Amino acid sequence: MNSRKHSICEQPTITPVHSQTRAESEVVADTQGKIDQHPDELLPQLPYSLSPPRRRRAIAIFFTLIFIETCVLPLVLYYSFRLGVPHLSLQANLAIITSLVGTISGFKLASRAWNLWYKEGNSARRPIGGGKWGLDTFHVWISLALTAFFVPLTVGSSVSPASVEAISMALPCFMLVFCVPLFITGLYPGRIRVSFRVSSMPANKPLPPLTYTITEDVLAVDGGGRLAFRQAWRRRYEVSRCMRRLLRIIAIAWGLSGCVVASVLIATSWSTPMDVGYALGYGIPWIWVAVLSIWTIRFVHRQLDVERQAWQDGVREEVVLPVCEEHIDSEVAVQTCNTSEKIAPSERTCTGVTGDVNVSLVEDNIID
Repeated sequence: MNSRKHSICEQPTITPVHSQTRAESEVVADTQGKIDQHPDELLPQLPYSLSPPRRRRAIAIFFTLIFIETCVLPLVLYYSFRLGVPHLSLQANLAIITSLVGTISGFKLASRAWNLWYKEGNSARRPIGGGKWGLDTFHVWISLALTAFFVPLTVGSSVSPASVEAISMALPCFMLVFCVPLFITGLYPGRIRVSFRVSSMPANKPLPPLTYTITEDVLAVDGGGRLAFRQAWRRRYEVSRCMRRLLRIIAIAWGLSGCVVASVLIATSWSTPMDVGYALGYGIPWIWVAVLSIWTIRFVHRQLDVERQAWQDGVREEVVLPVCEEHIDSEVAVQTCNTSEKIAPSERTCTGVTGDVNVSLVEDNIID
């Protein structure tokens, strides 16, 4: 069995920093047990499944509503008013559409912030090491992408005369803000560092592909996987080379194709008749989503089979994510940092909940 580790093996500890509630203690204890119970011969499992019908139904309902809000509604209303109510001005037409778009997405962001800040068990939903009022990276990222969506939508319907070309750029602008970081982190995994936290990743540490962060945040918060999923997902990424490769390929595929499609749509919105550009701007992005989603599902299923076979064959190559820092969550302590010795911050050793590793923050190319 080929095995390679970049850290000193040691059992992690979970140190409470205050009197936890019973629910919080159960979450931490359950997570620790799920991570520690995996022997070397078993591939670490994720404590989450999409098999329950209620979860599949909730996902289907949500994406159906988003599809109606950002595709069906703008297209149906625009062409209905243009063809059926010819005396209605173009500016009034677009103003009506703008006033209706964003209701579902806005409500979803608000409810998500509520779950992270106030809802019972909110501390178990937050990123590992995150502060009480911190949002996860997916929330901030989607907020920025939605801002890029609403700016051309608002500007285009506010100017006189109204600009259909600007409004046609709304979804392509959303795609660019979402796909550019995805493509860059997929193309250069472990080489990108930023001066702020990226969910469970501390500032100024090498970033994995953002598909890792999307999966962690969405399933931990929206899917209800909570802290147990964040820790198990981190462990799965660390021990599985196939999983790291899978996430990188998906990040590059979505990021690159999204940038190309969005750029073409922005160009066509200004170079084609406005009715044609509008239809392409709100229709093509959803065709792109459908095609990439089908490909992603099939690709993931194939790669999971490859991963299981590689694990059974003893092909192992482990890395360590530097998900440890001095800050300790004031409500649920999921990590402890040894700062008793007066040593340089870059040489400080921290123990994070990784399953079986003592994470040294003096890392070297920790991510494939």
